[in-house]
Amino acid sequence: MPDTAIIPLKVLLDDRLSQADLKVYGILCSHANTRGRCSIMREQLETNSHVRCAGQAISKLVKFGYLNLEKGTAGTTFRIVEQSNEAQQRQQTISTFAVEYVSYLSKTHSPKYTRDAERAFHKLLDFAGDITLNQITPVKLETFFADSFKRAQFETARNYRTLKAAFNHAVEHNYISENPLKKVKLPKLPKGIPSFITEIELARIITATANTTLKDIFLCGFNTGMRLSEILELRLNAVNLSERTITVSNTDTFTTKNKKERVIPINDTLYEMLDRRKPKVLHIEGSDLVFGKTRFVPYTVNYVSRKFKEAVRAAGLNSRLHFHSLRHSFASVLLQRGVSIKVVQSLLGHSSVSTTLLYLHVLRGDLVDAVNKLKSVS
Repeated sequence: MPDTAIIPLKVLLDDRLSQADLKVYGILCSHANTRGRCSIMREQLETNSHVRCAGQAISKLVKFGYLNLEKGTAGTTFRIVEQSNEAQQRQQTISTFAVEYVSYLSKTHSPKYTRDAERAFHKLLDFAGDITLNQITPVKLETFFADSFKRAQFETARNYRTLKAAFNHAVEHNYISENPLKKVKLPKLPKGIPSFITEIELARIITATANTTLKDIFLCGFNTGMRLSEILELRLNAVNLSERTITVSNTDTFTTKNKKERVIPINDTLYEMLDRRKPKVLHIEGSDLVFGKTRFVPYTVNYVSRKFKEAVRAAGLNSRLHFHSLRHSFASVLLQRGVSIKVVQSLLGHSSVSTTLLYLHVLRGDLVDAVNKLKSVS
């Protein structure tokens, strides 16, 4: 095996490294396998490189990020960072990375976000084939998103955000050197006024619903602004009727959208409903579901969303209304009644106040009142 190797230019130009450091680096590179790893005794290293104190060179190479040390039962293994990164990049395809990334999301993010990532990768695979990550170019991605944007604008935007986060993860793990989506921009999405529901319309929706638990779920959404997934995972031990609070928290089986916990006060309407639902028997435990099909089996998001739409149609209301409109309504009513936008942000659990600002819209009547305040000039 040769005792010399090609040293990357950026290593050669690093003025922090001496000739002795470069000699040691070169010997390690020449003895490394295809994954950038090598095992060599320090005495052998010093003999081959003709450097007396190879330990000092190794320390500097580790300090400056050119070398890693991995200690095992067989002794110390040296890992050349550049070669290891290149090997990882050659081996990581879209499908292998997708499996790894989705597995990571399943432990750190909500089930919905994880499913969104799976779908985004499936669409990218269908378009590009199972190429390696470093073969994904900005031009290829521009074509991919341009094709899908014509058919489904909002889905494309969601896939764009999801894949951009995934590629950032790939950069952090040295699978690619740069996120290819940094240079790709989507067309702007049309922004409509969020749909919202009045208290009278909510009463009509509840009247059109036969299932008592579904009625209570709709009522909870309107009075808390909670996401549907949060309501369906709500446990008895998260409801404190004596302090009149609901704690939206992360559990072993559920993670909030931004992984942050928050506390929502219980108003009178919500208190009466929750007090009615509070079990009167001792064997019910605090971990049981508040709005489950059974004590342990939750309703699915799709089922409740579908039933809400059916109730909207039965009540003869605007077909644009959906369950998330209850969250819009909660925020809108509070903002229209003078509640601080920072307080509303906290209640909704938004990471950024800019997201909360989307709910700050005005009714047509408000616009008319505003214009009528102008006095005519004669």
